Amino acid sequence: MWVHDKLFTVGFSKSSERQYALYDLSDINKPIVEQGVDNSSGILCPFYDYDTKMIYLAGKGDGNIRYYEYASDEKMIYHLSEFKSNTPTVGGCFVNKTACSVSENEVARFLKLETRRIVPISFTVPRKSDLFQDDIFPATASGVGEPSMTRADYMSGKNAAPKTVSLENGFVAKPKTEVAFVKAAVDDGPQGEVELRKAYEDQKKRITYLEAEIKKLEIKLGSK
Repeated sequence: MWVHDKLFTVGFSKSSERQYALYDLSDINKPIVEQGVDNSSGILCPFYDYDTKMIYLAGKGDGNIRYYEYASDEKMIYHLSEFKSNTPTVGGCFVNKTACSVSENEVARFLKLETRRIVPISFTVPRKSDLFQDDIFPATASGVGEPSMTRADYMSGKNAAPKTVSLENGFVAKPKTEVAFVKAAVDDGPQGEVELRKAYEDQKKRITYLEAEIKKLEIKLGSK
């Protein structure tokens, strides 16, 4: 598949290890990047997201989906993480970006085909901000079957970029949760002369009672 101006391929090494490779069209005899994945026998199905520059590798026959970031530096491909599942994948595809939940920062959604069902798998980017994240949601291909040029233009050798739409219109800000503050009751003690005198008399009675109880205990202890 095409990764911008590079050719990305998947296959097997001589030792039957699953691997991917990246080629420059100026010389396709030797890959500029070649990396082993694992020793599973299932075919790797590659997918590329032009908006986020992410490469997804879904293994047919296993339930894992590995994803990488494509960068224009020396290493070029960086492993990010992996979705793991014990249920094998029969096939699958990614939905158009316009169907993703922009408010939840869902950058991709994979429809995993299993033996008896289709399971949607969501890939999201954790962000604390509730604002529209324009860095991960640039203008994307409209995906409504609207061609950017006619058949005659294509056959005549013309080229045109896909028509794009902004995802900001599909962004819905999360409702802010109102926090109710409850004023805690604080005991500031007796206030005024009357309350102070009453508190003083109560404390005297309490002290007298405690002193009497202590004497009773001393008598009991002394008699033993």
